[in-house]
Amino acid sequence: MSEMTATAPVTIPEWDMADRLSKSLRHAGIEPADMAGYLEVHRNTVSNWTHGRTKPPTAAVRLWAWRTGVPYEWLAYGVTGLPHQDSNLEPSGSSHEALSEREPSPSEVLAFRKRIGHMGEIRSSVRSSKVARS
Repeated sequence: MSEMTATAPVTIPEWDMADRLSKSLRHAGIEPADMAGYLEVHRNTVSNWTHGRTKPPTAAVRLWAWRTGVPYEWLAYGVTGLPHQDSNLEPSGSSHEALSEREPSPSEVLAFRKRIGHMGEIRSSVRSSKVARS
């Protein structure tokens, strides 16, 4: 007589944006520090994004997608625009196969960098005021 053993149900976790950010860097052969330099943000900011602690702003995701050669929709939402494609699939070998992305204009890159810089100034002033109150 054979015994039946209970097995736990198998689950396959889905990729979240942090997973796709990390995967896109590996896919493109770009180091996190290089991406931080390209976006002009601190490397800890990129680390926070790739570890899922915080979410990057939309402008950063768009520039990230262009820089790494993956579709923005895949990076941001896990979809490629192709019917019946699993959102957990890796990006394809050729850049922008599913959705063509145009290169961001210099003014778009500059606007993003200014916005990030302004956010950094706001964070610094908030930190300073907290320290002053302590």
